Amino acid sequence: MSGQLAGRETAGSRWLLFRLGEKQCALRLSGLVRVLDQAELFLAPKLPGEFKGVIYFNEQAVPVVNWEAFGIKPGSGRLLLIVEQGKDRVGLEVEETGKVGEYNLGPGVKEKGFWVELEPERGIWGLDQDKFFSALKQEH
Repeated sequence: MSGQLAGRETAGSRWLLFRLGEKQCALRLSGLVRVLDQAELFLAPKLPGEFKGVIYFNEQAVPVVNWEAFGIKPGSGRLLLIVEQGKDRVGLEVEETGKVGEYNLGPGVKEKGFWVELEPERGIWGLDQDKFFSALKQEH
């Protein structure tokens, strides 16, 4: 599996670092649409458990991920990352964003669910957006 992910990445992919609860994470810049201050969250009837509500961004309802549905204990969620893949968009609540880093994913990259280990010595895990969006679609 790690070879598949590494094959999709170009050398020196750029990732935005962020903190999710106590977890240090990163997101490929290619999928990032916008970083927002916490937007107003609206509850929606019959929304799947993977989502905690929706926000409105550019006149479009964007579901906000419920991290607890994936076994992740979130923190305050002060910021919202709008992430897209194709025509699909989701909001990810995070505590803070950091620097942009460059990471090369080689054939031996460690994977855990939809996370890939980017920097083991600092405990930084990258969100594999393909697997993440696939997991959201499978839950329905």
